[in-house]
Amino acid sequence: MISQFILLTALEEKTGGLFDFDGTLPFIIIQFAVLTLILNSILYSPILKVFSERQDYITKNLETASTILSSTNEFETMYKEKIEKYQKDTEVCVSEFDKICTEKFSLECKNSQSSIKKIIDDIFEEIENEKIDILSSLRKEEIDFLSTQIIKKLIV
Repeated sequence: MISQFILLTALEEKTGGLFDFDGTLPFIIIQFAVLTLILNSILYSPILKVFSERQDYITKNLETASTILSSTNEFETMYKEKIEKYQKDTEVCVSEFDKICTEKFSLECKNSQSSIKKIIDDIFEEIENEKIDILSSLRKEEIDFLSTQIIKKLIV
């Protein structure tokens, strides 16, 4: 009889196999649902909250960075325009200054040339006058010398 009982129990165990739908299946489903709810409330919700806060933080920082970048680009454009304007103004001022300096230099050169020419003319006139005086004095001396020579020859 024992052998019959073992045989009977062996036959009964094989009936369900891997998918045995007896009273444990609803218990496993309930256990899975409770575990899912517990994990959702204890683990997943705080993690999702942290992820959401992090995403909000990143989004806010990106918006702030975008605002700063756009204002920086506006300032850069504004300052580039100002720099270009000042460069053009500076070039105009430098060219005008160069022109004025060239004109003044030219005028000063002409004035200097005219004053130098006047000084040179005065010096040449003075030299000419001295030359005439020297020549006239030399002629008088020469005439005197010649006349004394003539007188000496006549007397002798």
